[in-house]
Amino acid sequence: MRQRSQFASKFVYPGNLQGRHRNERGVKGFYEVTLSKVSAALHFIPASSIVFERLEVSCKGISHANEWLVACREVLESFASQYGAAIVELVMLDIDSGTAELFRQSTEQEWLEVLRDAIGNGEPFVWVQKLSFAQSATPITALGTLGQSVIGRIDGWQADDWKDVLKELYQHTQGVKYLDILQTDDIEEVKAAARALIVAEME
Repeated sequence: MRQRSQFASKFVYPGNLQGRHRNERGVKGFYEVTLSKVSAALHFIPASSIVFERLEVSCKGISHANEWLVACREVLESFASQYGAAIVELVMLDIDSGTAELFRQSTEQEWLEVLRDAIGNGEPFVWVQKLSFAQSATPITALGTLGQSVIGRIDGWQADDWKDVLKELYQHTQGVKYLDILQTDDIEEVKAAARALIVAEME
C-alpha cells in the first residue's frame, strides 16, 4: 500500500506487499529509500505476485460476440503486459441497445465462461473474476413511464430487499463457493448493471 501526504515532505506508511482480495486493488510493493543530509529519494519497487484490479471495456458499437471478445482481450493483454499476473473485474462501458441485445442472449456467468475460454491460460496469467456493467448516462426522465417506474422500484429497494431478490443465487449449493458475502458495494454494482440494461433496452 502506498500513501503520500499532500505536503512537500513524504510520508510512506507500511502495508501489505500483496493484495488479499478484489477490494485491495492496484500494484503493491515497497519503497527503496536513499537518504542524504538534505533529502530523501524514494523509489517504488513492485512486489505483488498478483495484482487485483478493475478494468473498463468500451462496448461502443459492439453487437457481435467476437467483437466483444476482441475488445476484452485487448484490454486484458495491455494490462498484463504492464503489470503481469492479475485477477480482474471487467466493467462494460458504452452499452447501447445493440450491446444490450447481445448480452441478453446468455447469462452473465455464461459470458464469463466464454471469455475465460477465449483468453486461455497464457503467461502472464490473468483471471477474470467478474463482469459488471456501468450505468448509462441517459437521463431517467427520457425513458418513459415504464422505464422510470422499473428503475424507481429497484432504486427504492433496501439491502434486505436485494438479499431477497438475490437469494436464489446466493443459496445455490454449487455457486456459493464462488461468491463473497454480499456487501453494500456488491449491491450497488448489481443495481448499476440492472439500470444500465434497462436503459439500453428502453433507448
